[in-house]
Amino acid sequence: MSRAWTDDEAEDFEHAINAAIGAELRRERDARGITRGVLSERLPSRIGDRALLSIENGKVIIKLLRLVEVANEIGADPADLLRRGLQRAHITMANMTLDVDLHDLADRSKDGPMQFRSLRQWALNALNENRDGVMAVETAGVRNLALYLGCPQRALADYLRGFTPSPGTKSRNSSRG
Repeated sequence: MSRAWTDDEAEDFEHAINAAIGAELRRERDARGITRGVLSERLPSRIGDRALLSIENGKVIIKLLRLVEVANEIGADPADLLRRGLQRAHITMANMTLDVDLHDLADRSKDGPMQFRSLRQWALNALNENRDGVMAVETAGVRNLALYLGCPQRALADYLRGFTPSPGTKSRNSSRG
């Protein structure tokens, strides 16, 4: 059984989540060449560009409705934004699916830490079924890969977070292991 968070711990965690989501929103907006000013004019809620700046900097809590509104307007999937923001910030959730750029993993793992080098062949094989080059690896998939590699699940999840896809790519397939 886990212990309850203190108010300070909860506040720190909430701030980290807001900062991660805001940074991912900014990444996606920038990748699409949309300025904050243009985006704020397009939003049905008409929130100002200063409010968007505060969201992107993690200074204010973004409500779910606002996250969906902004994501839809920039052409991004809200679930991908949330998941990738948390993934890039190394915020671990118990059942978090990790998006993995298979091309990047296949390329960089050949020279990476020895314990993870066999992931190169896994990534190359996975590219046969994931033509877009992105795979959503569920918790069970990470656990099974870690068992195969003989490493802790957390260590593998941390390693895979280094292969978070670039903004604008979508995960289509999922690996349960």
